[in-house]
Amino acid sequence: MMDEVYPIMLRLGRQRVVVVGGGSIAARKVNGLLQGGAQSVTVIAPQLCEKLQQLADEGSICWQAKRYEKSVLKSAGLVFAATDDRRLNEQISNDALNCDILVCNVSDGEQGSFITPAVARSNELTVAISSGGSSPALVKHMKRELEHNYLPHYDQAQQLLKRLRADVLRTDMNARQRQHLLSLAVSEAVEAAEQPYETWYASLYNRTVQVEGEDAENERENN
Repeated sequence: MMDEVYPIMLRLGRQRVVVVGGGSIAARKVNGLLQGGAQSVTVIAPQLCEKLQQLADEGSICWQAKRYEKSVLKSAGLVFAATDDRRLNEQISNDALNCDILVCNVSDGEQGSFITPAVARSNELTVAISSGGSSPALVKHMKRELEHNYLPHYDQAQQLLKRLRADVLRTDMNARQRQHLLSLAVSEAVEAAEQPYETWYASLYNRTVQVEGEDAENERENN
């Protein structure tokens, strides 16, 4: 059983990432890194698969056409041991750990300092899923379910809530009113995408003002 892990979202823009390996597994890791905003990805491998070669030709990654040596880890902030050689991946992991560099070992997650979850994305929404390596098939199924059945709807809801929050902050509502309105909105946002935004906003506003008025009246009666 894998040790407990701490989920985290990394900003990779200023990190130098080293991926050792030039095959399909390395290509998947590189693709995820680029999608996650990595701007300095160096791939160490004598040869590259077609996908990685294309990225190298485009200038999206830096390719060093050579075999692994410890010196390639210099100034790296993140390392992926992604070769098809289990012993080499173990060596890379140990070298990185000895240099206090975060490393992912694709052969054995417990030998590295982190694992990469499955990721489902939709614009600004990012959902990471992991079973700790115990059930990759279930994780793939959950990712497909999220991408096809949930994220499209929640992405629309997120865009609505983003616009709503900006509009609410421009009003003269007090903090309690704003909190009440936004709490109402969260529970309705998925369905609200089917009606005009202005109609929904007006409904939220009127209900919030009404509740505020009722609370004030109750407070007077209690006093």
